[in-house]
Amino acid sequence: MRISLLLEREPFGEILGRTLRKYWSHRYGKPYQVTWVQRGNGRDHDQAGVQTWYCNFLVNGLFTDQLSDQAFEPLRREFSHSLVAWRRPLQRTYVQLATRMPSARWLAQAQLRVRPAVPEADKKLIVPGNHKIRILDRDRETVDVLLKDGFNPGMLARELEAREMARDCGLSVPPVLEHDLESGWLRESYIVGTPVNRLRDQVRAKVSMLDVLEKLCVLHEKTMETMSWDAYVEDLFNRIVKAVEDASHLLGDRNGTVLEFARNLSAQAIQGKHAHIEIKLSMTHGDCQPANILLDGDQAWLIDWERTGRRFCDYDALVLELGARSPKGLSEKIARFVEQGELEEVPLERYLNSKVDGREERSGILTLFLLEDLLFHLQENGNPVFKVPSGGLMEYLDHAGLWMERGGVLP
Repeated sequence: MRISLLLEREPFGEILGRTLRKYWSHRYGKPYQVTWVQRGNGRDHDQAGVQTWYCNFLVNGLFTDQLSDQAFEPLRREFSHSLVAWRRPLQRTYVQLATRMPSARWLAQAQLRVRPAVPEADKKLIVPGNHKIRILDRDRETVDVLLKDGFNPGMLARELEAREMARDCGLSVPPVLEHDLESGWLRESYIVGTPVNRLRDQVRAKVSMLDVLEKLCVLHEKTMETMSWDAYVEDLFNRIVKAVEDASHLLGDRNGTVLEFARNLSAQAIQGKHAHIEIKLSMTHGDCQPANILLDGDQAWLIDWERTGRRFCDYDALVLELGARSPKGLSEKIARFVEQGELEEVPLERYLNSKVDGREERSGILTLFLLEDLLFHLQENGNPVFKVPSGGLMEYLDHAGLWMERGGVLP
C-alpha cells in the first residue's frame, strides 16, 4: 500500500516515527528522536545535528540525499510501468525524476528528521507497507522488516513459521537471517525483483504465477488436516461477527448488511452435498496476488507472508485466479468458474484439492471462499487507529450488495 493511501487510512507519520524510533534505539543502543514533517517540498535546509530523510508518497520511499542511484532500483521496478496504457510515458518519466538526485529531493512531499544520525543512512532505503516497514540496504544485501507500532504482534511469529514451511516445500521465499519477535523485527536477504503485475510480458507473468501456485499446492498438501464442514462454517461466521465488531468504527451503517451477507453465505454453504462432510484445511499464504510475486531473472519469489493462516486448502488458488485482491469483475469471474470450472483459459481444478466435478461442488467451495475472503477484508480493517476502510473492503461490500439484490449469493 502506497504512502498516499496510508496517509488516508491511518496517522501514518506518527506510526512511522514511533516504529523507527523504537527500532533504531534498540539496534544502536541509544535513544533516537524521529519527527515527521509533512509540508512543502524538499527545499528545507538541514538543521544542525538533524539527519533529514525525504519522503515521496507516490513512489513509496524515504531516503537521504546521499542515497546512491542503484539503491532506488526496487522503486523503479515497482512503479515505472503503469497498469494503465495511456499513463505509462508520463509515469515512467516521473519515476525516473523521483528516484534520482537532485530531483528526488525536490519532488518529495514530506521529511523525516532524525537525531542522532542513523549510521550508513546513505546506503538505506525505507519502504513502508500495509503492516510493516522495510529498511533496504543494497550494499549489505539485507532488509530489516519492522512490524508497525500498534499492529498485531502475532503476525511476525506466524510469518516466520509459515516461511520456514514454505521453503521446505520448494517455494522461493527471502531467507530470514535473524529476528527478534519481542522487539518486532526480522532481517532477511535483499531481493530485487519486479512484481509480475508490472511486467510488460504477460505470458511470462502468467507462467511465474502458475509456478508459484504449483509450489503452494505442495505446502497445502503437507499441512493438510480435516474438520467438519458445518463446524468450520459456524466457526467462520463467529469470527466474522467478531471482525465486524472490531471494524464497526469504519463500517458505520453497513454493519447490518455485512452480517446479513455472512448469514446468507453461511446458510448456502451448508446446503446440498456439502452438509456434514469433512473439509480440508491447510497453512495458506493468505494474500497470494501478483503484486506479492517478484520475478528476478527466472526465479519467482513469494513475499509478504504476514496474513498467513490455516484456511480452506483452496483459498490461495482462488485468490490468485479470481483476482480477488482487485475485486473489479469478481462477480463475472465467479459466474464463469461456477458454470465452466475454469478462468482465463486455465483449468483451475488442476490447482484445487477439492472436487469440482459439477456446478454444485463449485458453488459450494465458492461460498466458503467468499466467507473466508470477507473475514480477510474485515480483519484488515480491524485496527482502531484506522480512519477509513480499505478500498478492497468497500469494493467487496459493493459486490455483496449486488449479489443480495439479485436474490442470492452465487449465480
